[in-house]
Amino acid sequence: MYDRSRECILRILNNANYMSTHDILTEARKYPDICRGCRSGSNIIRIAMKLLEEGLITREIGKGGFIWKIR
Repeated sequence: MYDRSRECILRILNNANYMSTHDILTEARKYPDICRGCRSGSNIIRIAMKLLEEGLITREIGKGGFIWKIR
């Protein structure tokens, strides 16, 4: 499931350049075929943290939470 959720988050961020965790969660509903693991903010954060560790995205603290960006 990680691979599909990973693909989902990367696809969403590639289309938008940067998004909050909440925005990613909202946008994930448009990709039900690959975003099966993106059902809560904690799932988004867990997957995004792995992408952060892999050096594929960056994270900033913004108003209301994290802001994620493609590297």
